[in-house]
Amino acid sequence: MTIGDNAVIFRAALSLLIAGAVVGAAGCAVPASSSKAPAAVAATASPTPTLSCPSPAPTVTATVKASASADAAKAGSTAPASTSSTPCPTTTKTVVVALYADGDSCTAVGGRYTFGSVDLTCIDNSDGKRVWMTKAAADQLQAQRDAAAAEAKRQADAAAQQAEAARQAEAARVAQQQAQQQAAQQQAAQQQAQQQAPQQQAPASVYYANCTAARAAGAAPLYAGQPGYRSGLDADHDGVACER
Repeated sequence: MTIGDNAVIFRAALSLLIAGAVVGAAGCAVPASSSKAPAAVAATASPTPTLSCPSPAPTVTATVKASASADAAKAGSTAPASTSSTPCPTTTKTVVVALYADGDSCTAVGGRYTFGSVDLTCIDNSDGKRVWMTKAAADQLQAQRDAAAAEAKRQADAAAQQAEAARQAEAARVAQQQAQQQAAQQQAAQQQAQQQAPQQQAPASVYYANCTAARAAGAAPLYAGQPGYRSGLDADHDGVACER
């Protein structure tokens, strides 16, 4: 190895030493100002949790009353499902129910309201309140009232018949009494007329000397106005001679 070769090797080694010293100095260098904020440490992002929603989506039922003119076919109908704005969707089910229920007030007796399976009749209940009532209950109540009214009418008719029978019986009794009184009066008037009538003498062709002769002739008794009657034979002057 020549001297020249040695010089080349020396210069290469020196260059390596100088380069290593520069690198070490750079790695150990301190910042010029100690007030400078340290470099921010890069944050590590947390993983986003996965939201678990129930399947199928829960259903929320909303009940609304039908309008007065609603079609009965819509009873219990369900509106199209709607999705909520929450992370997990929900299904809203709208159910249409009857506008009136048993016991609700109403206005016109005999009115009828039907909606699906609901069948109501407007009637005055036992308390005098006008309410909607199921048709079956209303029919039963009306039947009871009709039966009570029929029984009351039957009793009233029976009482009227009894009163009429009593009236007729009393009228018959009074009429009979009046007839008896009238007959008695007529009989008394006839007797009085006979007593007051002028005594008629029997025609001269018929003459009975006494009642014995009248009886013998078969004419006794003799009544006033008959042939052979005369006051002399009528001892008690009652219009009848030779009666005994």
